[in-house]
Amino acid sequence: MNVFHRPLNLLVYTGAAVLWVAAVILDTNWTAAVAVVGFLGWDLAFLLSRDAYMGRDPANLVAQAHHAREHVSYFLPFYGVLFGYLFASGPESRQAFVDLLARAGISGTLLLLPILFASTAILFIPIQISTDANTTTRSAKALFFVTSFCQKCAIFLFVHAALRLFAVTAGP
Repeated sequence: MNVFHRPLNLLVYTGAAVLWVAAVILDTNWTAAVAVVGFLGWDLAFLLSRDAYMGRDPANLVAQAHHAREHVSYFLPFYGVLFGYLFASGPESRQAFVDLLARAGISGTLLLLPILFASTAILFIPIQISTDANTTTRSAKALFFVTSFCQKCAIFLFVHAALRLFAVTAGP
């Protein structure tokens, strides 16, 4: 039986929420690594599943990828404002931000991963969508896979970092 026919995606959503809470309670970033590996496993299983794309015409598949790319592109202005503020502020403000990141256990890599995933998802690489009206090409499926995976990772890691920062600033 195909796992993508059943509502097992609820486990992914629940797992993500549990990992966010665990990150704050346990003061760890390992939960982010577990989430990225879990997302990769889910998306690879979907990509390789024989039946996963049944009922999806090529135009619908590309439209879904386009919407995901559009939503994840919202990270670009946020990071632009953040970097603009940091570069325009004085050394004391920059150092305070670096200290806050250190107290929250957020490395520069973890801070930048959401924008890297978002940027990867929105790269435009021309592909052939279908060979006929009902057959989706492997390159269109790969586009869907990359976009879906990068979108989940960008959102998860951004929220993960925000929760860790909030926990430090809202703590006792």
